[in-house]
Amino acid sequence: KCFYPTSVLVTGFDIIFFWVARMIMMGLKFRGEVPFKQVYINPLIRDAEGKKMSKSKGNVIDPLTVIDEYGSDTLRITLASLTVQGDYICLSEERIRGFRNFSNKIWNVSRFSIMNLVDFDIDKINKDSLKMTLADNWIISRLNEAIKKSTFYLNEYKFGEAAKTIYEFTWSDFCDWYVEFIKPRLYQEDDKIQRKTAQYILWFVLENTLRLLHPFMPFITEEIWQKLPHQGDSIMSSPWPLYKEEYLDKEADIKMSKIMNIIKTIRNIKSDMDIPYSTKIDLYLNITEKDKIELIKENIYYIKAMLKTNLLEVGTDIKKPAHSATGVLEGVEIFIPLKDIINIPEEIARLEKRLNRIKNELNTIFKKINNEDFLSKAPEEVIKKERNKADDLKDIYQKLESNLKDLR
Repeated sequence: KCFYPTSVLVTGFDIIFFWVARMIMMGLKFRGEVPFKQVYINPLIRDAEGKKMSKSKGNVIDPLTVIDEYGSDTLRITLASLTVQGDYICLSEERIRGFRNFSNKIWNVSRFSIMNLVDFDIDKINKDSLKMTLADNWIISRLNEAIKKSTFYLNEYKFGEAAKTIYEFTWSDFCDWYVEFIKPRLYQEDDKIQRKTAQYILWFVLENTLRLLHPFMPFITEEIWQKLPHQGDSIMSSPWPLYKEEYLDKEADIKMSKIMNIIKTIRNIKSDMDIPYSTKIDLYLNITEKDKIELIKENIYYIKAMLKTNLLEVGTDIKKPAHSATGVLEGVEIFIPLKDIINIPEEIARLEKRLNRIKNELNTIFKKINNEDFLSKAPEEVIKKERNKADDLKDIYQKLESNLKDLR
């Protein structure tokens, strides 16, 4: 117990021969058994360009300075997310800033949740009386999937994949989608069962998410957990969330995915047409596959909750209004009339100008990647980067061309 306290040794690859091998040999010599069963070899940290940190070069990132500015939890999850199988990871302040934003996201969603759980008592909740919606079943299923994946990755010492799984679920599924979906239900005073259901699912998902995040971000998660309704003295000693087969709901995943794709497409159209987020739009959804009409009509609430609309019509024979931006998904055509929300001549001029700029950029890239001299001298990764850039610009060009056609 004194000299062999653990079954895992965590170390860098640079001292395997000098230290790890000798520890094993000494253990075998004097104790007759190996001192640990597994060795986890973590990568060493280099700067953003992959160079060794050096005071003389001035490229050292001091962890104490980072903690003072961004917090220790931010540094921990940044390093964990970068930890992949290999000799080195490249650390930059830009990456740390990105996870500082993630920390802020957690604080903000927790403040929102605590504010809306003032009258919530977990001990008085009767689960059988709750009215679960499609969004509720979807988020529970997504949480369940995140628990399954992150548990598997942690057991395999794949800390980067575990951190990425929890990060994506927390930021996208929970904060960006589910919280926005349930806001109208939380503010509903006339339907108390719907409000209680929304409160319970909000609490359940946040509390489990905090426990998933705790190994990576112990201080933030403990601070928030203590302010939530909870059982036990500390999140540190609370049980790890468990995957449950009965929580998996593939049908809810499929249905919600279709609704979310419609919302994403409409947001992309607004962004492409430079329509401010706060501007209310008229929206027409022409359903070309009859099996989707019922799904969309039953869940039109979510589209209204996520988009600002004056008018929303759903049907199977809706004709495209004049001067409409369009979006096409499998079984759904989206029309947004633009006449009263943007200056059409100005928007046509803006798009034409942007198309010319992209055309010039593409011509420059094509000259480069069709030049035999460039192809023979440039590294493969540089050539690949230029070709990928050309593909991206071609996609943007086609989309803008389609928008221009709609406006004309």
